[in-house]
Amino acid sequence: MRRLLLASTLFALAACAGRASSTRAGDARKNDPVPAEKPLYERLGGLPGIEGLVDRFLDSVLADPLLAPRFAHLDAEGKQHLRQMFIDQICEATFGPCQYSGKAMAEAHAGMNITDDEWNAALAALGRALDAHGVAAAEKDALGRTLAPLHDEIVGK
Repeated sequence: MRRLLLASTLFALAACAGRASSTRAGDARKNDPVPAEKPLYERLGGLPGIEGLVDRFLDSVLADPLLAPRFAHLDAEGKQHLRQMFIDQICEATFGPCQYSGKAMAEAHAGMNITDDEWNAALAALGRALDAHGVAAAEKDALGRTLAPLHDEIVGK
């Protein structure tokens, strides 16, 4: 998917560059492509922004009476590993330089029987973390669209 997006972007840029170079100098500005939007990774503040977001998210999750029992078995090392997996997953999903190396979501959540209430509580925790970081609505929506497909890989497994 990322290669297809990259190839499409490069093709579009090449086409726009060819079109702009064939115009007169005075017309070039009218034909300039609209500046590309920064990747969601950058709009979330890059790696430091995502790390802070994940820290707030996990603090909220671990304080939630519905969700905290799911993580009670984790020691400090386990919590650190979970933190890193969240960071890597969000970083990669938002076109950052990280690579998620954890299990597929269905495999990681197999046998856990996570409920829709727990999913919604986790989303609420993420929303609080996004609000605390002052993330704009457009970025919240983009991240939500990126993470929404995970529902069917996590809930009820």
